[in-house]
Amino acid sequence: MTAMRLKILILISLLCPISLFAVDYTVYPTPLDIQLTNEKFDLKGAEIVTFKGPEAAFEEIALHLSRELAARYNVPLRYRKAAEPETGFQAIILGFLSDQEVISALNEMDVKPDPRLNAAESYQLVVGSSGVIVAGSDLRGLFYGVQSLIQLIEYRGQGKDYHGQAHIKGARISDKPDKPFRGVHVYLPAREDIPFFKNFIKFLARYKLNTLIMEVGGGMRMDKHPEINIAWEHFTRSMYDMGDTYLQYDEQIPLGKDRRFQASTHPDLAGGSWLSKEEVRDIVDFARQHYLEVVPEIQGLSHAYYLALAHRDIAEPVGSTWPDSYDPSNPKTYRLLFDVMDEYLEVFQPEWVHIGHDEWRARVKSQPGNGAVFAQDVLKIYNHLKSRGIKTMMWADHLIKGHNLEGKGGDKPPEDSYVWYSYPSTEGAPEILAVEADDILMLNWSWAFVPSSISQLKDHGWKQILGNFSGHRMYEQWESVLSDQSILGAEMSTWCGANEYLYALNDHFLNMLLSQHILWSGKTPPINEVYEHLSTRMPEVRSTVSMHRLPSRDVTEGRTGYTFLTLDLPGGKNSMEQKDDSIDLTAIKPGKIKGNNFIFNIPVPENFIAGKHDSDPDGTIRVNSNAASILFLHVSSGKGEKLSLERTRYFEDKAQLIGYYRVHYKDGLAESVPIRYGQNILHLGNGYQDQIYFAQTVKLSDSGDGEPVLASIYEWVCPRPNREIESIDLIGVDSKSDIYPILLAVTIVKLPFIR
Repeated sequence: MTAMRLKILILISLLCPISLFAVDYTVYPTPLDIQLTNEKFDLKGAEIVTFKGPEAAFEEIALHLSRELAARYNVPLRYRKAAEPETGFQAIILGFLSDQEVISALNEMDVKPDPRLNAAESYQLVVGSSGVIVAGSDLRGLFYGVQSLIQLIEYRGQGKDYHGQAHIKGARISDKPDKPFRGVHVYLPAREDIPFFKNFIKFLARYKLNTLIMEVGGGMRMDKHPEINIAWEHFTRSMYDMGDTYLQYDEQIPLGKDRRFQASTHPDLAGGSWLSKEEVRDIVDFARQHYLEVVPEIQGLSHAYYLALAHRDIAEPVGSTWPDSYDPSNPKTYRLLFDVMDEYLEVFQPEWVHIGHDEWRARVKSQPGNGAVFAQDVLKIYNHLKSRGIKTMMWADHLIKGHNLEGKGGDKPPEDSYVWYSYPSTEGAPEILAVEADDILMLNWSWAFVPSSISQLKDHGWKQILGNFSGHRMYEQWESVLSDQSILGAEMSTWCGANEYLYALNDHFLNMLLSQHILWSGKTPPINEVYEHLSTRMPEVRSTVSMHRLPSRDVTEGRTGYTFLTLDLPGGKNSMEQKDDSIDLTAIKPGKIKGNNFIFNIPVPENFIAGKHDSDPDGTIRVNSNAASILFLHVSSGKGEKLSLERTRYFEDKAQLIGYYRVHYKDGLAESVPIRYGQNILHLGNGYQDQIYFAQTVKLSDSGDGEPVLASIYEWVCPRPNREIESIDLIGVDSKSDIYPILLAVTIVKLPFIR
């Protein structure tokens, strides 16, 4: 290619910005049936009208819709009951599918009630230019119809009165879930994380998950047994005082007597402390207002540090510094357990209780009768709950051959290994429990490595849900696997502190969204297509759950005076041309690119800045302006290290530091912006499945083999928006994997005022 022709192509790309938008799923998870029309319902001058039904519940759903429209789109809508005088406003009707008046309203819009929607949680949604109808088979179905309606809203910015200008896309939707149980497993949050956790509940509700399993341990103030809270807090602090034991013996748990392997500790539960009953009750009530069934997990037999540490006379293994279980032969055990359980029942008022019982490590494999001991312990708890009208669910690994049923290891510490792995056999337990408690709901987390686990539980007559569910595993098989009617659904587990940072770092938001699509729709469209769509939806997810608003939203929502300003990369001594010509970046085309919430001016690849550790950071990028935030478009030169959750208690170290931006203010102060692999940057050549929460994944072009060329957009919020930024440097670090960040383009969010 001649130099002149290359210059012409570059000029064309600069003059013709590329719009980069992924496949539009419109409503997610995808409904049973959806037809989009050319009609639009203008929200200006509209009102919410409830028809016949439970007044208090209908009013709460109407107010939920009103609050969401005001918070998300600055659209204020009034609410009234259908029996009240008409106002002349166009109506968003909320009602039941069984209500004759709702049926008449549907007929007026030339729509008939869908006979397929007689199941729980179903809804029908019709949007025309003159009206909207959301009709549910029940309250939860009506609530889910409202969530789909919100996803159909298109926002056009603010009007002169600061009210939002928005309309609802025309649509006809019939929808119902494929699986009745769609849940997540979480720890009780720390006190300081309760505001985030409520936003997380909103996220779950928005995408139609319906069950929140909350592990509680010693995380709520016990009136009868405050010693449990004291022992729990001392224990969790001691775990952090140990540092990363993984570096010492390849396990992130304390070892028992004779270096005996024990159950995982969960020290992040309630932030390693406890909440008041009022705080816990408030969380439970808030979840139920968003139509989530709340299930407390009150661990029995195993993972019972919170009980055993406060009452060592019932603790097993005997002689352990940090015993993880209780003695099921000691009557005091159950007096204590049921005292604690009853305090939780009074606060949660649950329909179900999860009793744990996974990973029992307290006895050795050959100890006789452990199967019967295990089963009798379950039955004592099951009967206690049953006497109070409460149903039981539990982990099923000790009932599954090929997982923990047969036990493991020897009776004495091995001479050739530092850690002594020995688990008790629970053979015989399934047969006892199947006869006396066939209505226990089994959480099967063996599905990924014991394919027969589903049929094993089914053959004993138990219903089951798939625990620790990851939708990307066995993705193409889920339509077939989940057709088994013994499987009621699944739950996605977090196994970390309940806060935005850890959920994001461990990819939980992405897994929940992908997995919920499977559970709700029963369908598995091409996974890359789903991941591509989620890359565009993730910024909206972040705006839902985060406690921090990103300034780029002010630009995209049309707030007066907020604009994007693209900066020039100067090339020179730190450019890729000078620092590293071995990486092929030709697939990244120069020119302006724009999306829903960004715009960048990408230079020729030779001018990209290489953040190698031997670079000389000398005022690389000139800014000379104040800014609300800075958007960095970047990739890393290779794949970095991203530690698993089990390998560290200090989670910042999970993501490898490969460099940092140094932001210089004109007054002499400088701020550092860390660049961490897997947290706010990914390697060139990553796919949509690798996308990360704190940096938006954006498609730049297609490579020669048809694969998308992706980069990450990280938005750093400026802590000093009223101070002028002089320049930005990219500084590399001497990382052990020898990778470095490559800066492709920079944009700032300009404020209405100038310094």
